Amino acid sequence: MKFYNRYIDTIGNEIYNDYDKLNRILINIKLFFKKKIKEYAKFHQDGKCKMISLELVNKFIEDISNLDIDKVEKEVISNPEKWTKIRKLKRV
Repeated sequence: MKFYNRYIDTIGNEIYNDYDKLNRILINIKLFFKKKIKEYAKFHQDGKCKMISLELVNKFIEDISNLDIDKVEKEVISNPEKWTKIRKLKRV
């Protein structure tokens, strides 16, 4: 939710291609686990991303890493609307 509400302004089918292009870079996991998720995670290396960038995703990861998960849990329970409502994104 935080990614869509804070980091991107437009949405479209190209975002799925971007995910697939970024997966190989972002997923740093052991080989045995890669085999288990192979059918679910797609990896494309062709072309550049169109809607999101590696820099944007790294910024998101850095920001999220600083959150106190216990505090977030309490906020979600006390104010679920804040954490479940996605702002309107421009469709491309």
